[in-house]
Amino acid sequence: MRHLTRTFSPRAIAASAILGAMAWGSIAPNAIAQVGECLPPQAGEYLILVIAAQEKEQEATLDLLPSDSPASVCNYLGEIVVRIGGYRDIEEANTWAQSLAAQTGLGAFVTRPPQVTAETPVVPAEPTPEPMASSPTSASSSSSLPLPNVRVIPAQQVGNRSRA
Repeated sequence: MRHLTRTFSPRAIAASAILGAMAWGSIAPNAIAQVGECLPPQAGEYLILVIAAQEKEQEATLDLLPSDSPASVCNYLGEIVVRIGGYRDIEEANTWAQSLAAQTGLGAFVTRPPQVTAETPVVPAEPTPEPMASSPTSASSSSSLPLPNVRVIPAQQVGNRSRA
């Protein structure tokens, strides 16, 4: 009985708790950090999307925004991004996107709603596989809502974000 008391001493229990917490911390972010799909822009609205897969990148981006900016973290075409909405002018959105990219070192993009004309009705497309090397201005449809077109602006990439 005395042997068991020594095996589970307060020091051993504390060490086990610390090691368990460290292991949980290395696993939990990927298991818990489930984010929803990004909402499409409203009619006439431009969005800024900043690629920010890591929580510290997301926080750094959000810290640079005015407190009244409608921003959220979401999934856009398989990338975790900070979605910043509310822009009615493309020049203002581009200026903010370039500033955020320069200050964070992350890729930033401006999206706009799809162009809808009276001659071209919007019909949800069937999902089709698209090669990864496609141009960023083309978008496939993954739901009943058409995805916005994406316009790439100059941005400095952090690390190697290309896919093999």
